[in-house]
Amino acid sequence: MRIGSWTTIRKTVIAIAAFLLGATGCGAQCKRGIIGFDMIGTREGSPFSAVQLQTETETDTNGDGQTHVRTRPTFVARGESGRVRIERITSGLSDDPAEEEIRNAQRVIMICDPNAGKFIHIMSMVHIAEVSEDPTPAPERRVNYVWGSGRFPNARTKPLPPERQFEDLGEKDFDGVLAHGGLWTTLSEPNDAGVRTPVKTAEVWISEELEVTVLEIREDLVKRSEGRTRLTKLLRTEPDPSLFEIPEGYAIKKVPPRQMMKVPPKPKETAAESGQP
Repeated sequence: MRIGSWTTIRKTVIAIAAFLLGATGCGAQCKRGIIGFDMIGTREGSPFSAVQLQTETETDTNGDGQTHVRTRPTFVARGESGRVRIERITSGLSDDPAEEEIRNAQRVIMICDPNAGKFIHIMSMVHIAEVSEDPTPAPERRVNYVWGSGRFPNARTKPLPPERQFEDLGEKDFDGVLAHGGLWTTLSEPNDAGVRTPVKTAEVWISEELEVTVLEIREDLVKRSEGRTRLTKLLRTEPDPSLFEIPEGYAIKKVPPRQMMKVPPKPKETAAESGQP
């Protein structure tokens, strides 16, 4: 493998790790009925496909005050049996990417099969599929597991610290999908007068029917930046079953969860590659 190829793969894997908050956590969340960063439940009998459109807006506070907007789509699907596929673009896109740029972009593909206890990471650049299997029975599914105390406080939630506030926003219709919203606010340290001011906010709208985050808006009021993820192009039909399978011709590498998606070591240089005699 050429060094340039390794560098590309390594950068991609690092980006993957940043997105997924750790592969071990994703595998565990797949087992519990939820997929990591994307907050998609492995609910049976509720198939769909959609595009999660992520928009990042940032204002240059140190220069001319220009606002920069970047858009990145993530393709998601869930089958009748509860299997989930997440196809997240990891390469950088232009501010207004064309369809061809999106089609040719580097991406990470994850497949969760909770019934088989299987978590799959497909590396399309090298035609390898990492497979992590857990034969132990999945824990008993709790009602509104993810949509409970982890996202919205309830009677079992510990009291919030003084720098955290929560507001229940009630229910709202998003193109025919009913979602329940909540607003988290992070406050600053108290000033000399003992007053705290908002520094960050996170507004989250979750459909309990679909078990998916419909809209999430995260604002940094100090850096004047915003990250917005919206569920778009929703189709509530059964996706192509091949989306949840490993493509033909791919080498299968079985790995324990803790080894899943580790950054590969740098290959040793040959004399020709290093330029040394």
